[in-house]
Amino acid sequence: MPELALQLYTIREALQNDFEGALRRVAEIGFRAVETAGIYGGTPEQAARLFQSLGLRAIAAHVLLPLGEQKNAVIEMLQALDIRTLVCPWQPPELFTGLDGIQRVCDLLNEAHADLQQYGIRLAFHNHEFECVLLPDGTIPLVYMTERLVPEITFEVDVYWVHVAGISVPELLTQLGERVTLLHVKDGSGNLGDPMVAVGDGVVDFSAILPRSRAEAWIIELDDCATDMFEAVARSFAYVQRFL
Repeated sequence: MPELALQLYTIREALQNDFEGALRRVAEIGFRAVETAGIYGGTPEQAARLFQSLGLRAIAAHVLLPLGEQKNAVIEMLQALDIRTLVCPWQPPELFTGLDGIQRVCDLLNEAHADLQQYGIRLAFHNHEFECVLLPDGTIPLVYMTERLVPEITFEVDVYWVHVAGISVPELLTQLGERVTLLHVKDGSGNLGDPMVAVGDGVVDFSAILPRSRAEAWIIELDDCATDMFEAVARSFAYVQRFL
């Protein structure tokens, strides 16, 4: 059974205003796992103690690549929070319009993997819609990447952005197979620029997606929302729980 987690980027404003209070609300909703995207409440050690006190476990972290001069700080953060998966959350969209650009991304990820594995950290790649827009020959960039990434690098597939790109989410999950270790679960109108809605209230057919998922964790994320964010998160949690 996959873990059900919250990407903390979803509640970034609340975390910046009251880190402990916002995390307490996450735990009260019922979450036992989170994915980080920066630390808003002081040091990683302080965050780790708070997570533990609330019964929360950090299962992955979004960190931009290349790590560069922040490498030591990132490794220390991951170790303090006992996070074993680093997720590359973004690379420039223009790199995914041709094979040469995609190869540059793969080279970067392969190099990062070689560096991270000595610390026991797995690398995953997170998509948006532009990594799923078909190339002139009909290839999906994410699928092309599987042939050029070392097998240990996995994918965190964002089902909403796949849908926005006009690609069948179940078919893509089948193509990527066991390389999909994390699943981002979000919903909306399907139109770029529109605010997102609670999972289950939008256009994504989760009944055709979640039962076919073999991911280790389903991670709810709403980039923005026109309604109260915590209300949308709670509705999303209740909806996704039906599939567990």
